[in-house]
Amino acid sequence: MSLAATTDFDRRLNDNLLFRASSNARWEADTPQTSASQVFSLYQRLASKASLAYDIGIIGDDNPNWRVTNHFIRLRYRRLFYKTWAYLEIQPKATWPEENGFREELSLLLRLELNFGRGYR
Repeated sequence: MSLAATTDFDRRLNDNLLFRASSNARWEADTPQTSASQVFSLYQRLASKASLAYDIGIIGDDNPNWRVTNHFIRLRYRRLFYKTWAYLEIQPKATWPEENGFREELSLLLRLELNFGRGYR
């Protein structure tokens, strides 16, 4: 069993920019550990079919005492590229995890999202 809670606070800065502060906490019954994260995001609409999201965040847990276990920054580019149901997303990311001595780790995620159903014709 696990319990999770998320709270998002949004603030529209203008027609093309949205600021979001997201707080998350999770408790797992299998482990005596609670984890939490705080992420600040800025969403930017570039065009009707493309957007960017800039994220910065920290992750922590209470094992044995509360501490930060990871920091990250991420850029997400998302584009609708076919009709109303096919998206391409590119995410370069830098993390500084505790298990790596808080040394930088770089990654790049490419995602293809296909949505099916009556609403995506």
